[in-house]
Amino acid sequence: EELKAEYDKTVAVIDASDAVIQSVVKFLKDNKFQDHKVVADLVDDAFAQYGQIKGQKEKADAALKEGDIEKAILFENMIWQLMVKTADVGIRAKDALVRLIATKQSPEAERGARAFDEGGCSGCHVIGKVSSGPDLTGVLQRHENAEKWVSDFIKDPAKMYDDPYVKGMIDYFNLKMPNQHMSDEEIKDLIQYFKWVEENANLF
Repeated sequence: EELKAEYDKTVAVIDASDAVIQSVVKFLKDNKFQDHKVVADLVDDAFAQYGQIKGQKEKADAALKEGDIEKAILFENMIWQLMVKTADVGIRAKDALVRLIATKQSPEAERGARAFDEGGCSGCHVIGKVSSGPDLTGVLQRHENAEKWVSDFIKDPAKMYDDPYVKGMIDYFNLKMPNQHMSDEEIKDLIQYFKWVEENANLF
């Protein structure tokens, strides 16, 4: 019973991972990854990893049919490892493709992207998806006088914890945004980065 529960859990994780992989593959195909050699090489590597899954799945299914759940779990774990490798390379391919087909970043937006990664923002925020914090795609569309609102929040988050919108986010994510002590210049650059994200929102 315990082994069967472990097997079911492993399969569920694999299915969820496969859904992510398929969404990445769709993005790559929709945006003609094959036109860019550096991306196509990464995709070939990802497909090579993914191509090994079928054989492992056949072994897992055969073991399960024979009632050897322990062996089935072993093969499913091998599938999981291949999924992780596939997803890792696939996401790198997607990121590379986005950099190639997105509009060129201004120097300010480039600095803003660096500040986003190096200043701790990416610990909670992922552009294009909800993580342990909200997705920031479209953040400049959510508030009146949004550039000032976002700048003020980055500068001193605690001052705005009682703002109804911020309070709702804190309650939803069970997390308060900390003060990352960004300089005024870094905050201006971050705003330009968010504008660039907005221009290329369909790519995230």
